[in-house]
Amino acid sequence: MAGVAGRGMQSKRSIVRIVSEPDGKPSYARVVGVVAASLSMALATWVTLRSGQMSDVPTGWLALAVLPYGVGKLVAVVRGVRGG
Repeated sequence: MAGVAGRGMQSKRSIVRIVSEPDGKPSYARVVGVVAASLSMALATWVTLRSGQMSDVPTGWLALAVLPYGVGKLVAVVRGVRGG
């Protein structure tokens, strides 16, 4: 049983690492991106199972998943250039 519990904790730590900035602080944009990507993949899977045909994930859904992260990085670059 300890091995199963250990794997569960390890996966939780890796999820926290994915949604955190390099300094360890959680990132709103990364959390939103992971949630949006997960929901779009789940919806595409549901459509595939429901219709019996392979469903594509529309690129607009994936763009919505990465947009907050991209905006955050763009703001950081602009602040760096402006010295603010």
